Amino acid sequence: MLRKISGHVSTVVVLLINKAKMAKKPECTRQYMRIFEPFLTQLSGKRALSRQVLAILFYLLPSCAFAMLAPYTATYGLYYHGLRAGNVTQVFQKLKHDNYLFTNTVEPVIAFLPYGGFERSIFKIASDTVMPLRYDFEKQEGTRQEGVILFDYKHHVAKESSTKNTGNLMFLPGDHDKQTYFLQLSHDLTLNKKNLTYKVVGDGKIRTYTFVKQGFEMLDTPMGKIKTLKLRTENEDRSRVTYIWLDPKREYLLIHIEQLRKGSLAGESTIESFAMGR
Repeated sequence: MLRKISGHVSTVVVLLINKAKMAKKPECTRQYMRIFEPFLTQLSGKRALSRQVLAILFYLLPSCAFAMLAPYTATYGLYYHGLRAGNVTQVFQKLKHDNYLFTNTVEPVIAFLPYGGFERSIFKIASDTVMPLRYDFEKQEGTRQEGVILFDYKHHVAKESSTKNTGNLMFLPGDHDKQTYFLQLSHDLTLNKKNLTYKVVGDGKIRTYTFVKQGFEMLDTPMGKIKTLKLRTENEDRSRVTYIWLDPKREYLLIHIEQLRKGSLAGESTIESFAMGR
């Protein structure tokens, strides 16, 4: 019986990989090969592995078009002017009704420091596009700020209610909240897209972020050496420049980020751990 299950699983995996190749979706081919190759050589007589692969297959089948769909948790160390300021926990998970949740939580290293908070995005995926549904945030950076943005796709209105701003803003399909644009960037890189420009809704405005590739760099991290793709972006008045380093082998997961204000390093964050599942 186990041999029969293993044979069925192997057949489905091969069919998925071939289908991805025929559909000219290299990101799907890479994802399936990366996930399933270690299992295909061990499936025979392994009940636990068979169940695990079947579960992953069930999870991936509806959404081959999007690269990073598997749940994960990553942690980062946060530094401000060279000093350890906090710990960041990033969680990606699937919800009901084909919705997804992406959360970043910041905790200060010293509990009484007026610094911390969270950002939480609920979104869905249509073809190759991340579509934000709800964005919640709470930030403590000296003063406390909180708010929520609801995206109404029927009327193309983003309804914001926050400490700084309350009102409605017209948006277009493909616009993002302050987190989902980063997920879209990672996916667009798997598709080798040239245009890496994104419209971001927040604070009563729609801002434009454009990323420019800077080349590959090998970084030393608490997880070891990681070959990364470095990108650069800057805000509209060019007073703040941000560099990010992403891992192509993990669907362009964020590895390191640096922010420069008026030419000086203000803050940075580096990955410390990564685990699939939640």
